[in-house]
Amino acid sequence: MKLDGLQPDLVSYNALIGAGMTANQPEQVFGLWDEMLQPNKDKIAPDIVTLTEVIGTLDRATGKINRDRADKVFSDAVKLGIILRQDSLDSSWEVDLSGMSFPVARAACRFIFCRLVEEMKKDKVQTVRDFSLITGASRMREYVREVLRDELNPAIYCVVPKSEQGTLVVKEKVVKNYIDGHL
Repeated sequence: MKLDGLQPDLVSYNALIGAGMTANQPEQVFGLWDEMLQPNKDKIAPDIVTLTEVIGTLDRATGKINRDRADKVFSDAVKLGIILRQDSLDSSWEVDLSGMSFPVARAACRFIFCRLVEEMKKDKVQTVRDFSLITGASRMREYVREVLRDELNPAIYCVVPKSEQGTLVVKEKVVKNYIDGHL
């Protein structure tokens, strides 16, 4: 497209990324994400659709490299304000995952706890508290529980408050144990 003198727009990029997702081409999809982030005069900013499809593609692909790529993409998206914007959180101890796709929520869980450890190392976090993940009372709740338990090390166990069936609460002691395991 560029060789023909055409400048892709967001719709073009999302269409290419969607095609790469369908064809299970994680390298190409990740390359398109990186291309969108390159500084140039016609920079096309990715959106939530772009993010969802790129992470979905990387999540379906196997291997540590694709997981690391998904984590980088999610981190880039946070920096760009596409997701987990500071003004969208009730507090730094509560995150709403309910509107995310499963692969994006999975990357969010890894990001959130990695960020917590980093902030603790930099002394940005003075006190550890209970951490709430809003999932909605849906399959997402059990999916997030599984991710926290099976993919994070040490495993994170959480509870569902009786009065808030759409929320997972990671108790302060568990959060502290996780952070201590990475300091």
